Amino acid sequence: MTAGRTLRIATRGSQLAIAQAERVRDLLLQAEPSLRIEITPVSTEGDRDKTSPLTVIGGRGVFTSGIQDALLTGAADIAVHSAKDLPSSPTPGLVIAAFPEREDPRDVIVSRHDVGLADLPPNPVIGTSSRRRAAQVLAIRPDAVLVDLRGNIDTRLRKAESPEFDAVVIAAAGLTRMGWDDCITEHLDPATMVPSPGQGALAVEARHDDSEVLALLARIDDPSVRAAVTAERAFLVAIGAGCTQPIGAHAAHGTLRAFAASEDLTVASIATHALAPEVANEIAAGLAERLLATTTHRDSPDLLGERVLITRPVDQAGPLVRAVIAAGAEAVVAPAISILPVDPPTPEMEAALAAVASGGVDWLLFTSANAVEAVIPRLDPAMRATLRIGAIGTATAAALRQRGVVPTMQARMSSAAGLAEEIAGLGIVGATVVVPQGNLARPELVDRLREHGANVMPVVVYRTEVATKPDRRLQEQLAQQPVSAVTLTSPSAVAGLHALLGGSWERLHGARTVCVGETTAAAAEDAGLAVAAIAPEAGVDGLMSAIRSVRHAAIAGAREGRG
Repeated sequence: MTAGRTLRIATRGSQLAIAQAERVRDLLLQAEPSLRIEITPVSTEGDRDKTSPLTVIGGRGVFTSGIQDALLTGAADIAVHSAKDLPSSPTPGLVIAAFPEREDPRDVIVSRHDVGLADLPPNPVIGTSSRRRAAQVLAIRPDAVLVDLRGNIDTRLRKAESPEFDAVVIAAAGLTRMGWDDCITEHLDPATMVPSPGQGALAVEARHDDSEVLALLARIDDPSVRAAVTAERAFLVAIGAGCTQPIGAHAAHGTLRAFAASEDLTVASIATHALAPEVANEIAAGLAERLLATTTHRDSPDLLGERVLITRPVDQAGPLVRAVIAAGAEAVVAPAISILPVDPPTPEMEAALAAVASGGVDWLLFTSANAVEAVIPRLDPAMRATLRIGAIGTATAAALRQRGVVPTMQARMSSAAGLAEEIAGLGIVGATVVVPQGNLARPELVDRLREHGANVMPVVVYRTEVATKPDRRLQEQLAQQPVSAVTLTSPSAVAGLHALLGGSWERLHGARTVCVGETTAAAAEDAGLAVAAIAPEAGVDGLMSAIRSVRHAAIAGAREGRG
């Protein structure tokens, strides 16, 4: 740190908030004993208005905005928050630089009757300011009378001892940090009382351009706490709720558990899913969509009980993971291939791009979203608008549109032969056609185009690496919990999955195989797999439709068998 600099920590002025700021101060001093640190209490809207319900005065931001203003104006260098108070959207100019530690994330009962929730007297009067807690209490004790209870932790404890209340529900972390654990009469199980996202964790903010402070705070960041809280907050972001909404999320032991309730608190639901760090945001989003459907009486999730093995590259698996989970199934991510850019570009790639840029190319044909991502960003925006561009499949066309390019034509048939025939129908005799592709691309499209009289320039713009080693962890997982469906999107994915499984399809225990396109299906059958359905294209909608079709066919077959 710069010699003579004093770090100023902004925090709320409550006893608990000061204790939390002091804990962060102590951690920083352990990391750097020579530091000079001051704690600066800041009054927030939530502290000034202790009577209005949070739903009226604005939710999570009421406890953080004033502190964040102190950071942004330079009145403080660090802000310490309870992570559960932070709004779901980031504040411009600020970053969460550390999640240093997490106390017990559970909710607890404090009761003058010295009993837990289930043993309170009939029609118990229970105080809480949280609609999430209220909804979950009602799921356990439908006879409870919920009363809005605001105030600092000591105020709520006094209320718990008064004859006005039979109990209050409060966070364990605050009581532990204050040394008041002895007043707890029951710790509520997160399996049935899902905590608020980030509950029990501290979040330390700093200005995004204060490199000295960011480097210092990195020394007290706990990666395991950050991963858990980030997953929980991803659910908060996906469901679009502030703390006025009855939602909860808790990540622990490799599982994300999420809760949501209807606005009137009459419908409440909990959903869980194993966490895969690479797709944690998509898992959280899938759970959010599932719970929203359940609590708002939309279409019910129709794939409950299914487990779907997804073999796409991990950086492309997210949308399908989200859709599978939203439909009620469990997604098992096992990347059978990985996609790598050609970097630096090869002379052939440079020559093809130069030909496109010079206007010497009649058609640019894309057969995959991977090729789109490798080529389109390298083209001048003005050039993109004048090119004739063909796409195979809705996923490839969607990738083009996301890059601001509207394809001239989209093949109705998701196959090399189909694309060649449709392009030929537009007249390509003597035309120069550039086909960006992967290193494992089959020659069928290029051969067909040449048969129709085109001058074809195939160029490798990305590389596909196929898994070659057995994945013991995956094999153990499948042995313990077999999957019901497997998705394969390319012949290389077939080969890669076979390697991951140690060369034995028996490890799939007869799971229904869903392939994208006839080419992949043929590769799967040649490798010894029975194909249950062929998705017409590689997009999420096509795959989900095929997954649903084989599930419905299996259910119908089981019914006929019983009949």
